[in-house]
Amino acid sequence: MLFYLFANTPDPVGVFPLEATGCQDFLAWLGKRPGFREKQVISAMGSTSVAEFEIFNSSENVR
Repeated sequence: MLFYLFANTPDPVGVFPLEATGCQDFLAWLGKRPGFREKQVISAMGSTSVAEFEIFNSSENVR
């Protein structure tokens, strides 16, 4: 699983794998922010095929 971080540009501003040091801390931090989509993370973790899941959107206030 890879996390791609996007800003207001078409290319990612950061990419890191789930196994990267600090990834769990990052997810915990992100999980406290408005716009975090916990259900999408759960779906992504259970996915067995190549897919795209938007787990955070700073312009939303969802859970």
